[in-house]
Amino acid sequence: MFKRITNSSEPNVIGVNNGVYQLEFKGKELKKNINYKEIEETLLIGNIDKFLKDQNGISNLEIKHLKGKLLKKAKLTDIMVFSPFFFGYEYIVSQKFVDCLEEEKVNKNEYHLRKIEIIDVKDNYYLLFVPMIPNTEIVFSESLIYPTFDALSSEKKYFDIKNYEDYIELQEKEPFNSFDKVVLNPKYQERSIIYLQGVTELFLRDSLVEKMLTNDVSSLEVKQKTLLSFSNKDTSLN
Repeated sequence: MFKRITNSSEPNVIGVNNGVYQLEFKGKELKKNINYKEIEETLLIGNIDKFLKDQNGISNLEIKHLKGKLLKKAKLTDIMVFSPFFFGYEYIVSQKFVDCLEEEKVNKNEYHLRKIEIIDVKDNYYLLFVPMIPNTEIVFSESLIYPTFDALSSEKKYFDIKNYEDYIELQEKEPFNSFDKVVLNPKYQERSIIYLQGVTELFLRDSLVEKMLTNDVSSLEVKQKTLLSFSNKDTSLN
C-alpha cells in the first residue's frame, strides 16, 4: 500500500507565511555555471515530452554552482520547497530524509540526489529527483476522476474515462480534474516511491512513510486523498 505525501504549508512549521517555499536559488549564482544556457533550458524552462524521453538528462546535468538561501524567518525542515521551480525536482530534503530511504533499502534507481549548499547551514541537504511515470501507464478504465471543484462533495460525479485518448479529450474540455483513485500498470508495484504525471506530490510505500514518521521527519504531511492501486492487467494499453 502507498500513501500520498506532501510538505507542510503551515507557518509554525516552515516559518514563513507564503505557504509555498522556504529557500531561494539566486539567478546570479546559477549564471556562474559555464553551461547556464543548458541549465536554463532543462531546469527552468523544461518540456514535458522531452523530459519523459530523457529523464537521465536532468540527473546527469552538470551544475557546479548551486547555492541557496533561506528566506527571512524560514525554518530548516527535512522537506522543503524552493524557488525558482526546477523541472524534475520536487523537494529539497535533509540527510535525515535520505537516511530513511537508505534504512528502508529503497532502490537507488528510484531517486537521484543532488547535493546543494545552503548559506550559513552546515547540515547536508539535497535536491530530490524521482523519475516520473508517464500518464500513459495509468489504467484509466479502472481509475476514478472527478471535477476538482467537487473535491469536498460527498457525492462526486466521476467522468467516464475508458482509455488514454478519453483522458486527453477530458483535459481539453475539463482541465480542472483530479483523481480519487489512480490505477497503475502492475509492473510498478514493487517500487517504494512513485511520482506520476498528472498527479501532484509523491506516493510512498507505507513502510517508508512509517519510517519517516517514526524518525520525526519534519514538514511531512500524509494525505488521505487519492488511492493508488495496481491493475491485474499487465499492459500499458487501456
